[in-house]
Amino acid sequence: AVAEGKTEADFPLVAPLYIRVVAELNSATQTIKSITSNVIELPTVKTEFALPPVKLPQELFLIGEFCGWNWGNAPSMVPVYDNDGTFWRLVYLPTGKGFKFNTATSWDGGEKGFAGATVVDNYEAGIFDDGGNIGVTKGGWYLIVIRSAVEGRDVKYTVEINEPAVWLIGGCLKDGGDWTEKLDGWKFTVPEEADADFVSPVFAADAPEGPRAYVKIEGYDWWKSEFMVFDGELVYRATQGDLDRVTSKAGQQMYINFTKGTGKIE
Repeated sequence: AVAEGKTEADFPLVAPLYIRVVAELNSATQTIKSITSNVIELPTVKTEFALPPVKLPQELFLIGEFCGWNWGNAPSMVPVYDNDGTFWRLVYLPTGKGFKFNTATSWDGGEKGFAGATVVDNYEAGIFDDGGNIGVTKGGWYLIVIRSAVEGRDVKYTVEINEPAVWLIGGCLKDGGDWTEKLDGWKFTVPEEADADFVSPVFAADAPEGPRAYVKIEGYDWWKSEFMVFDGELVYRATQGDLDRVTSKAGQQMYINFTKGTGKIE
């Protein structure tokens, strides 16, 4: 109560503190007896300013025209393996429409848009302020990367609008595998529609340990943003351990539908 209405500039705060001591006697043969002391004054108690630490978000969700502005359909962003406040998601954004993001699936006042983040257009999307939303002039698929950082008592966000590049790597590229990132000729084709598949190049070699697929997030190794399809389902590695392997054959291809969260190898 002493600090009520005070600001950080008022600290350290020196004020008297009043306490009382309570003593109790308890034994097998006697009833508990309690004795309370007189009020004791500690005339000059120094109190430092303290607030709980500001933490990076553990979850982020996207909302926009692409999901009908319905939080029930809002996709969660995928954290990079390091879980250090960087998230990504492949999303189809309609022409002239925008999106926002939030740490919760609700309009709780924490949602961020054009004015709530530093927006970087790395793919000539034609970013604009769509009534407070982050709008794109050129509709289509984008790799959205959101990086968060603590500055003082605030969390600052940088939103990157990137090429929707999906890559193959590993054993399906050649006998013995190739682990070179962003290798020429091994990028998926990007569909023109929101509900169509990304399609990989034809696998060049049998791969008992399976193909690997990923998006490249600058500043992170490829496996920190990888994913794979299992029994028709798209699974992101995110902050998990290593993904299981899927055996593949030369001549096969991988198909991934990022809107539906499905995929196959055939």
